[in-house]
Amino acid sequence: MNYGTAEEEISDRLNEKFIAYAADFLDEVSLSETGYKGQPVSEFMEALPIPDTEKDFDKLKAKSDRGLVIAEYIDGTFDPDKGNDTARIMERARFRIIFSSPRRRGPYGIYTLIELVKLYLTGFAPSNADRLTPTKPGRIETENNAFQYYLEFECRTYNMQQEYTDPEETIGEQLKRVAAEEEFTFND
Repeated sequence: MNYGTAEEEISDRLNEKFIAYAADFLDEVSLSETGYKGQPVSEFMEALPIPDTEKDFDKLKAKSDRGLVIAEYIDGTFDPDKGNDTARIMERARFRIIFSSPRRRGPYGIYTLIELVKLYLTGFAPSNADRLTPTKPGRIETENNAFQYYLEFECRTYNMQQEYTDPEETIGEQLKRVAAEEEFTFND
């Protein structure tokens, strides 16, 4: 499992579902109350993978007026080897979904975002992994007039020992074993 790819897949899935949610459930009245009437969904709720650099993280401060969801790989645990001839190890990878919003309630408030993420990520399987399941919610802090909460998810992925053979040895072995037998029968 590539953790960066999984963060991107989680964010892409959430953004796709946020657009569907906005089209199906948010009416003009609820959006006009928030000042987002006629705006694209990304203007009031957006999911992103954890930024790569501190500079990229600082750019998020400009988005503090909307509901943000950030996907981050946080850690994993490995079960004991279950292989006989080759190593087979199951990993439990954990992802933290961080929520930040200036509101607790409403169409892009913390509570709405948490419910949407639970709905859209429970059972979702990133590449090369089993499905995600929620494991732990929590509150981080209130900073810059934004509430911050998190929800952790876990999924399993398997790691198997890869056999390595020297290509030259393989070619040499194959050539030593090449033999040709031909048998012709003529029917007159």
